[in-house]
Amino acid sequence: MQPGDIVLYGTGPQNTSTSVHTGVVVAVGNGRISTVEGNSNNAVRKHGPFDPTRAKAAGRPGNIYGWVAAQ
Repeated sequence: MQPGDIVLYGTGPQNTSTSVHTGVVVAVGNGRISTVEGNSNNAVRKHGPFDPTRAKAAGRPGNIYGWVAAQ
């Protein structure tokens, strides 16, 4: 992942129950990412840095099942 990528939280894109949230990566370093997310407790907030392989354990709405790379 790199800044500008969009992370996809949940367990997959099957429906709105399994794809629960998105965030924009704003920083990457030391195996951790920081994101900016809207509708995060009814506000736009920065989260991180956190280990993207353990996003749910870091308090995000689910684990990251994929991301969309910025070009």
